[in-house]
Amino acid sequence: MATRRRRVTEKDRKALALWRGGGSFEAIAEALGYRSAEAALGGAQRALESEPVPDLEAQWHIEVIRLDRLAASLWGAASKGDAEAIDRLLKISEVRSKLRRPGKPDNISLLEAFEETVEACGVDARDSALIAGGKKIAHRIDQATQTATGEEVTKALYLLPHLNKILESMLATPLSRREFEQLAKGSSVGAEVDELAKHREKIRSRRGA
Repeated sequence: MATRRRRVTEKDRKALALWRGGGSFEAIAEALGYRSAEAALGGAQRALESEPVPDLEAQWHIEVIRLDRLAASLWGAASKGDAEAIDRLLKISEVRSKLRRPGKPDNISLLEAFEETVEACGVDARDSALIAGGKKIAHRIDQATQTATGEEVTKALYLLPHLNKILESMLATPLSRREFEQLAKGSSVGAEVDELAKHREKIRSRRGA
């Protein structure tokens, strides 16, 4: 027998409006008389699903909040070694990691772009630590922009200047290359620039073989 969906009420619509205005579900529950924050979240979700034009971004956001709240409710038992709670937490984490933010194509990956840049630069083993650091930063930003929300995404994006510094040290930005070329002109550094270019070309050739 199919489960009957609860009718959307005016209170649910108000809950959605308050949430869109920045209200927390705890505050919304208190203001509108829901029995709990989870009930207020459910009301907002019902109102959202009833809209004629789907707001995919809001639906994604509410689903992430729902999963996070569910995970938080299990954390106490899981931290005490409850096997069932641990198993449910792992499943929630898996579902959350697979949620894709609407409008963000899966093929946009900062990590993949960084790896392509490394390949094009022809760096060698002496730069392994530098490259590893860049990969970790790129991976963290990818994770945040695909699965996190709000402040978490903002914090991850603060890592971009650090990644840019790594790219600059690899001469992998237009500005860093231009500055290096200008420095090399008319000085003994010019020969070193040529040798660096030849060395990188050798590495690229070996990788392409």
